[in-house]
Amino acid sequence: EQNTVEQLPSIHRDDLYHAWIAILTRAKVNRHHQIKRETLSVRAYMSQVLRDLRGHKQVEFYDLFSPSATVAEVVVTFLAILELAKELLLEISQAKDSGIIYVCAIDTASSA
Repeated sequence: EQNTVEQLPSIHRDDLYHAWIAILTRAKVNRHHQIKRETLSVRAYMSQVLRDLRGHKQVEFYDLFSPSATVAEVVVTFLAILELAKELLLEISQAKDSGIIYVCAIDTASSA
């Protein structure tokens, strides 16, 4: 008995861009009129994204962003996701062109 791994097609840059614009638009609706300086850590958000993925085979891209997130929080979360993908700790994919974008953690323990 062989284990088969389903290989999803890689995500197209334009689809990721459109998903980003949709999330950013939602965050702008949550913008408050009072401006305050926030100190946000990309590393801390990277840890949060990995915690959100723990125990799930895959998560929809949109679900990694809090509906009440500010623009700054959305930007830092997006940077965290990109950095995790760059460090090969998660994979961003979609089942079909212009379809739902999925994010899944890469199990580094089994690939070692």
